[in-house]
Amino acid sequence: MTALTEFLSTWLVPPLKAFFGPIDAWLASLPQAMARVCAVGLFLLAAGWVWTIKRDFIYLGAPDRSRWRDLRIWAVLALLPYVIIYANF
Repeated sequence: MTALTEFLSTWLVPPLKAFFGPIDAWLASLPQAMARVCAVGLFLLAAGWVWTIKRDFIYLGAPDRSRWRDLRIWAVLALLPYVIIYANF
């Protein structure tokens, strides 16, 4: 395991630090509230994107077009707890 750790720290860490170092510094300079806004915004963006999927594709292979089979509703319901958690905490 030591050889693997040494190899990774020698060959992988420097290029990753060179690339992600400025990004990490910029993100660290932002206030914590901005992280919350970005997280909630991304969840809401994903929930909105789900509704752009055509209804025919959603019901593909379904025996009927019952409302409970609409995967867009289930996707939004799955994202809802995350939005609540990130918005409040």
